[in-house]
Amino acid sequence: MCVVFFVGFTKGISLSVLELFTDKELHVIVFLTYPFITYFLLPKFKYKGLFLFVLFMSLTTIVEIIQLYFPYRTFSYADIKFSIAGCLVSFGLIGYFK
Repeated sequence: MCVVFFVGFTKGISLSVLELFTDKELHVIVFLTYPFITYFLLPKFKYKGLFLFVLFMSLTTIVEIIQLYFPYRTFSYADIKFSIAGCLVSFGLIGYFK
């Protein structure tokens, strides 16, 4: 997760592997994989699924709002939409594999 924040909030970082995907594809990939991995790595507790759902759905918006304060980043409703899509697919997969 730290890598995503580092790349997302710094200027001039170029990772060749990231150039294989569009910005929107990266939003889906990140918010599909992180909730899925986090769910299965965290120990069990009563409302783990709900907690992670709220956390990652909030994170999609928080990341974009933070970008309003960086002159080299831009806020985008489309980014939020694709991040939410990744989260929904992730939690669908969690429900399937659980």
